[in-house]
Amino acid sequence: MRTAREVLLQTSTGGVYSVGRHPGAEKVLQQAAAAGWRAGLLDGRRTLNKESLLREIAAALAFPDWFGHNWDALADCLRDASAAAVAAGGKGVCLVWTRADLLTAASVDTTGEAETFAGICAELVADGSPVLLLARSSSRLAALETAAGS
Repeated sequence: MRTAREVLLQTSTGGVYSVGRHPGAEKVLQQAAAAGWRAGLLDGRRTLNKESLLREIAAALAFPDWFGHNWDALADCLRDASAAAVAAGGKGVCLVWTRADLLTAASVDTTGEAETFAGICAELVADGSPVLLLARSSSRLAALETAAGS
């Protein structure tokens, strides 16, 4: 498993990565910002289903009021946020998701939701929108990295 720092130093286009739990989330956010990413934190203790996951993402990246809290609206807002970050001279957006394994452990349905989120991030990267998802948790989420094609 790679460290968050390794990923931050090696990617400029984004992707989906399962990374270790150390250093702490605040340090990873600082490293992401120093590397040129507009970074936001997703606390896995507050992302236990689709609704709370979308709410946390919207808060972490200060999505506009019109955000519709569905997968299509998420893709649109992530695309817009990454374009705005690049226009401001940055690399794109980076989400640091702590305890991401809590969502996948909740149920089969929520495992699918984590995969959908990772897939959206990967699709945006494939389309040229720099979105970086760093899932900090157990190795159980390594499947997200593989599924997303990072």
